Amino acid sequence: LTSAEETLGAMGWVDDATHRQIGVPQLRQLRVRPENCTVSQVFNLTGIMCLSAFNDKTEDKSNYGLNWGPVSKFVNKPLLVPWSYTSEVENESPVYGKSGESYHSGGYIMRLGNTQKECNRIISDLIDTGWLDIRMRAFIMELSLYNTNTDTYSLISVLIEHLQSGAFTSRVQVLTVHLSIHTVLISFFGFLLLLFNIRTVKVVNRNGLTETLCSFWGFYDIVLFGLCDVTIVAELVKILRTSSSVHIFQQVGDRDFFYFSNIVHYQRVSLTLWSLILCLAPLRIMKFKPLVDTCKPAYYSLYQNKKLFCTTSFVVVFILLLQFHVINFSICPTNLAYNVDTKYFKTSTDLKQRRSPSDCILTVSLLLSFTSYIAVLIFQTIVIFSYKKVNLQFF
Repeated sequence: LTSAEETLGAMGWVDDATHRQIGVPQLRQLRVRPENCTVSQVFNLTGIMCLSAFNDKTEDKSNYGLNWGPVSKFVNKPLLVPWSYTSEVENESPVYGKSGESYHSGGYIMRLGNTQKECNRIISDLIDTGWLDIRMRAFIMELSLYNTNTDTYSLISVLIEHLQSGAFTSRVQVLTVHLSIHTVLISFFGFLLLLFNIRTVKVVNRNGLTETLCSFWGFYDIVLFGLCDVTIVAELVKILRTSSSVHIFQQVGDRDFFYFSNIVHYQRVSLTLWSLILCLAPLRIMKFKPLVDTCKPAYYSLYQNKKLFCTTSFVVVFILLLQFHVINFSICPTNLAYNVDTKYFKTSTDLKQRRSPSDCILTVSLLLSFTSYIAVLIFQTIVIFSYKKVNLQFF
């Protein structure tokens, strides 16, 4: 992937001059032990090897010497790195294959170099020494890239599975994240949340916890209060984890592999919580008395007609789920990973005008929230007028 030009290649630039490597690529494999299953006596003389499927019980976690032989004290330790087992990295997300099997972040790992020449030499040595053999169940190539045009980080994982049946499957997984920290927006939201918390505590002290939980709006305010607090904590954890990962990588240097799929995990959790808030918060509009008085006929109609109530509930739930899905999809860059990153590698000319997914978070979410609730009100209005034609009594 690195540029063939020596100067650019040594700096980690890819051929498209848009992406730059963060650290070095790495190769790793997950293997199974040979003694997990037995071959029928009829085939003992044929030399056929029986290997079981990959799981925690059958995984090979032993350390070996060169060519998967016994460990020798006379061999330098750096030469034994690809033959030594490495435990999985804490909090790292697994890689999923086409078979549905998940593979952790450990295994037998070999780091490559910064240039094509160095990578070719390392790969050639691994092939000559038989590093990949029949006991391999998963071979994974991982690479971290930074895109200068869109200010995004991408973790590319190419997975090749060797199934128990002997078949091979391949899958490419791309995790993309925009590591932006909206300090001003979070601070403003935290200030508003503090005022909301003070108000909620006053209501609980005045009415009592039991009475507050028994009322719909009291229970709703407490749930929204807890969700907002959890979101702030998740956002702070994401910021601390991101800063810690970058700091650790800077200490190690550019000769190591940059793990950041755990950052993507925290990003997903944070954005999901923000999406839930954006879906639930507009419901507080219904607390305004004029709006409640306007909707009373619709509520009474729904209460009297069970079929209409079920239909309306289905429409409202569908709109809320659609709203949550679209908001989460629009602000979560990991969902756009395949569409965006496959285009990154085809051309870079049209990416300069591409807006980052996080730039449109407020516009898309607020517009969609307003549109969805207007749709619900329009639906209720249609229901009211349709039932007036059959002389339904409203209060």
